[in-house]
Amino acid sequence: QQQADGGWGNPCLPEIRDVPTVAALLALVHYRDQFESAKIVEHGLNFLQRHHQFWASVPLKDLPVGIELILPLLVQEAKDYGLAIPTRHYEKLIPIREKKLAQIAKLQFQAATPPTFSWEAWGNEPDLKWLDVTGGVGHNPAATVHWLYLAKGRPELKEASRNAETFLTRAAEAT
Repeated sequence: QQQADGGWGNPCLPEIRDVPTVAALLALVHYRDQFESAKIVEHGLNFLQRHHQFWASVPLKDLPVGIELILPLLVQEAKDYGLAIPTRHYEKLIPIREKKLAQIAKLQFQAATPPTFSWEAWGNEPDLKWLDVTGGVGHNPAATVHWLYLAKGRPELKEASRNAETFLTRAAEAT
């Protein structure tokens, strides 16, 4: 669902577009040797180059929840894969991310609470306590996929993993 300008996400919400764009590029990076994917990746990278100036003036206090946790993580992963993503304006998110991670480490969260929506940006243990009544993590497919990835090969989490997969199937059917 790449937009005509090369980015992903709703053009009416510019403050969130970098997250799905970088995430999509990370998914496509493994296929960039194929002609169509190479063009799509190039178009996405061009969007990020143009859109990067948006971050020079965005008030950080007005960002949607979780952007400060997820975007620096995705950008670092993209850099690790050799994607030419501009980073200068994202760097101001890093101290905010670090502060939030320190706060998260001190608190005990439960399933279905706001911090679990961005669990994929800070969670590192696929504990059953993160799963809510939907079978997912934080009502968020991305957080749920991250939980499933970490739960892989853990027989004690097999049934919970099936429930998480059902959550993802239902989420996909709803779109």
